[in-house]
Amino acid sequence: MYALIDGIIFGLAYTLICLPVCGTLAVAVTLLSMSGIRIFLKTTFYFIIGRILAISLIFVVFVLVGGSFVSKPLSIIIEGISAVILLLIAFWILKGASAGKIACLNIGIWSTLRVCPVQSIAIIKALSLTSINGSIMFVIGFLLVSTILILGLSVLAFFGKCFFMKKAEVMYLKKVGVGVLIVEAWLMLIHVVMEINFYLSQ
Repeated sequence: MYALIDGIIFGLAYTLICLPVCGTLAVAVTLLSMSGIRIFLKTTFYFIIGRILAISLIFVVFVLVGGSFVSKPLSIIIEGISAVILLLIAFWILKGASAGKIACLNIGIWSTLRVCPVQSIAIIKALSLTSINGSIMFVIGFLLVSTILILGLSVLAFFGKCFFMKKAEVMYLKKVGVGVLIVEAWLMLIHVVMEINFYLSQ
């Protein structure tokens, strides 16, 4: 029980600290989806599933390979690859492709598949627990609160889009969502370049 509570606390801290990134991308996915509650639920579901898969993968890989997973060179490479894939998805949507389940799943995965300090601390905390069940409960709590917060933000964005935007503006909102995705990808690339320069200067 205490492990679950710890996971909820760490998940809350992770989501709030990373809210400018994951929250913005959640809103972008909402804007990318066409009007209609069914389509919104489908795209948001796949985005959240992508996030859950990415966070779970980070935990699992860390367990298998240890601290080398969060080493600077590897984390820089992972973030660089993620940024490039997000750019490709954005340009693919701009070319006329729909932001369907595959696109939203990949946005969820590649926008989350990077190692930040909060994730590193959470992973170390999970592995420091004495039992496997405790570690699993910690991860469940971490994923649960993160998912609830992102889902809540997506729902607010959806209702805001429905109440304040006309149907004719849906395509415009789609372009705004793509723009947000491109900006986030470029910010990731800029961060990668800065990290490389800092790493090489040492």
